[in-house]
Amino acid sequence: MLRLVARRARAQWPLLAALLAVAVVGPTLLGACALLLTRTAEQALETAASRATSDQIDVTAYTVTVRGEYAKSVADDTRGVLTSALAPFATTTAARASSVMRSLPSAGVPAVAYLSGVEDLPARTQLAAGRLPRAGAVPRQAVVLESTARQLGLSVGSRVRLGMELTDDPDHGIEVSVVGVVRPLPGTGWDRDPLAAAGYDPAYRDGRSAQPVHAYGPFIVDLADLLGGGSALDRLEITARPDLSAPAGRDLDTVTQAVLGADHRLGQTLGDRVRIQRVASRLPSTLLSAHDQQRVTTAGVLAVAAIGLVLTATALALAGRLSAGVRGDETALLSALGVGRGQLAAAALVEAGTLAVLATAVAIPASSALHAGLTRLPPLAGAGLAVSSGVNAVQVLSVAGGALALAVVLVVPSLRTSSGGVRGRRELLARSGADLLLVALAAAGWWQLRDQPAGSASPVDAVRVFAPALLLIAGSAVALRLVWPALRVVERLARRARGLMIPLAAFEAARRPQAVAAGLLISLGCAAATFGIGFDATWQRSQQDQARWSGRPPGER
Repeated sequence: MLRLVARRARAQWPLLAALLAVAVVGPTLLGACALLLTRTAEQALETAASRATSDQIDVTAYTVTVRGEYAKSVADDTRGVLTSALAPFATTTAARASSVMRSLPSAGVPAVAYLSGVEDLPARTQLAAGRLPRAGAVPRQAVVLESTARQLGLSVGSRVRLGMELTDDPDHGIEVSVVGVVRPLPGTGWDRDPLAAAGYDPAYRDGRSAQPVHAYGPFIVDLADLLGGGSALDRLEITARPDLSAPAGRDLDTVTQAVLGADHRLGQTLGDRVRIQRVASRLPSTLLSAHDQQRVTTAGVLAVAAIGLVLTATALALAGRLSAGVRGDETALLSALGVGRGQLAAAALVEAGTLAVLATAVAIPASSALHAGLTRLPPLAGAGLAVSSGVNAVQVLSVAGGALALAVVLVVPSLRTSSGGVRGRRELLARSGADLLLVALAAAGWWQLRDQPAGSASPVDAVRVFAPALLLIAGSAVALRLVWPALRVVERLARRARGLMIPLAAFEAARRPQAVAAGLLISLGCAAATFGIGFDATWQRSQQDQARWSGRPPGER
């Protein structure tokens, strides 16, 4: 039998080469889609994270009303919670704190003032006079804003006495020495200062007195002096920024869940040492939004893969029927010589298996090259997703599985024998039942696409994946089922025509069932092309809308 298959392959190599070329198309598309859903999807998430702006990835912990003896421990524990939530990424933290209001006797009117400590002060202020404060000096060194210095008549070298805290547990007053005057830089967080970096408020209400008072500040001291000096804190803010320059997808998923639970862990860690605590970050929503985009993209890619596989299977089924017709005399001769149905089936399986192996061997590098080419097109290349050719396990399994499935489709027509009578009517009834089932499934798929919610919690939406292919198959099948009655009517009318070309064309079309099968393939191809154009236009519009909403160029999505 193997010798027969080899001889037939040598004699019919053009036919087998055509079958192999058709069989390579589907697995190649499957392999490219597998790479898009694995290699490119993971890279897209990592690229989106690495391109995120600081306000999208910063994690900030806010604590309110911290007693002086707990200030340093609260700051240390808060840093620990944030850095552990962002592990394994390297993290930098920046803290700023403001004390509760203190009386300011030297103002000459009812007035209050407050201390502040800011990490990385040189990056947040511009020095106008003097120098920045040093830690551990006695008395404490401070810098003030230009507006505060102007209102209080302060200059470098001035000393200011701040009275007791306006709290239920006031401490003793403190003295600070002004060593510098600074200007706040925009966009460095001064909007969260108690006076919003205005330096002076003539009608400040602290919630403790019925009348408004004058407020001055901040008197900016070294953060370590503020945390360790016994002053009660009105607010403490610590911001952690992870280094996402080279993230891994698995680590990003871990950090997302950890940050979502950081608020609860911070509350458990700080306990009664603070009155209010909260962790805020856009990092989880940024990463979850990227995952949502991947989910939509996954459904679209799988839908394209399903349509491509259907087209390839249809083409192979047609090719199988044609090859079976070409080999009809050969099969009849072999049957007359005593070759059984089982031997013919074995020969068909060997031939199809060989084609599947060859298709797999060709489709793996072809799909890698196709994937690499797709990533170099403007949408993907502009997003930083261009890669060289590569192979992974999911791709190989997808290609091998697709080639094997298509081999089965190729084998089935070669096992059929001509039949008539009751068997032919049964086959016709089965085809009619299959058509009705296709129409029912397509109608259900269309209804689901129309009425289901826009979002989906599942990673892959089966409706969005398979419904387009079902709609294309059912529509083409039903349309082509109507071709036969129409051709019969045209044939009858052509008999009355006096010309030659129209009757000849009608007679030939009515007597060639392969033409209808080819029409099915052409209809599916045109419908798939229309779907692809519509999908691409919808995707581009969606990307532009999302980029416009987020204020970022479409190429950076």
